[in-house]
Amino acid sequence: MIHHATRELYTRARSEDTRPFMMTVSLTQPHDPYVTTREYWERYSENTIDSPRVPHIPVEQRDEHSQSLYYHYGQDKCELSDQDYRNARRGYYGMISHIDELFGRLMHAVKDSGFADNTVVLFSSDHGDMIGERGMWFKKTLFNPAIQVPMIIAHPKYQARRVSAPVSLLDVFPTMVELAGVNRKDISTSIDGKSMLPALRGETISGPIFAEHIDGGTSAPRVCVRDGDMKLTLSRAYPTQLFNLANDPLELANLAGTNHPDESRLTQLAETTWPLDTLLDDVIRSQTERKLVDEALSIGREEKWDFVPRPLQQNTNYVRRGDAFPTVERRGYLAYPEANDSN
Repeated sequence: MIHHATRELYTRARSEDTRPFMMTVSLTQPHDPYVTTREYWERYSENTIDSPRVPHIPVEQRDEHSQSLYYHYGQDKCELSDQDYRNARRGYYGMISHIDELFGRLMHAVKDSGFADNTVVLFSSDHGDMIGERGMWFKKTLFNPAIQVPMIIAHPKYQARRVSAPVSLLDVFPTMVELAGVNRKDISTSIDGKSMLPALRGETISGPIFAEHIDGGTSAPRVCVRDGDMKLTLSRAYPTQLFNLANDPLELANLAGTNHPDESRLTQLAETTWPLDTLLDDVIRSQTERKLVDEALSIGREEKWDFVPRPLQQNTNYVRRGDAFPTVERRGYLAYPEANDSN
């Protein structure tokens, strides 16, 4: 994917087409299984691998949903040693280093192709991983290690700064809409989330953010609202969880049911956002409809949804019949940025 992305950047740099473009580059790592190549594995010595911040919690002492996940993932069928924990985390860190290097190659291509001064780069991920915290693995839980992801936005007009206010993946689309100069009034459909551009300008952003777990590994939808340091997880099938992340960043002290003043407020916000009494039926209905579409699309000619390189007849990077070799070669040249600056 990085190869195709960098090739496309250079192709656009050589082209006379100066229209704005958007490029999405998707990478699968880091992800289970926690396996990396020897090169990245050996970047970390075993004695530097940290232990989970929250040690293994006996299954019977976990909350009801975490107990169900233990059996959902089949952890009752195996026993993991401390060495297994270290190996998994070491492999995970190796995968992160691999992604760092791939992303670095892409950023070099952005710079060398001349797009660095007018390109906004957004880097994020779809989910986290428990990676042994509490004795839990993978995702399908709303504890922070599984739902927190990186969110980095590099804008050539604004200086780098760290923002502590929480944001959501729902905020990505409104941000891109504003970046593109589109008036939200011109969009006929509703948009969830808020633009993150004020944070880039150094302005304060606030407001609640939302997360939901409505796929496998749960008997009923579980939803989450975070407002400031307070975080509520609500479900019709499992007990409510409420955490003060300022005092309890590891989410060990459940404040639900203690007459905490934020519980009723966040509960009302969640109930207003999600129709929890009917949401499970809505999810099953949606899954049934999408399964029908999926089965229909598998019949007859298969249509590829993933990236396909430009057809050869449109590609000017190769010598074809009737082409003059020096002409094709010159089309591949790009001046170094320093040479552009000196001119």
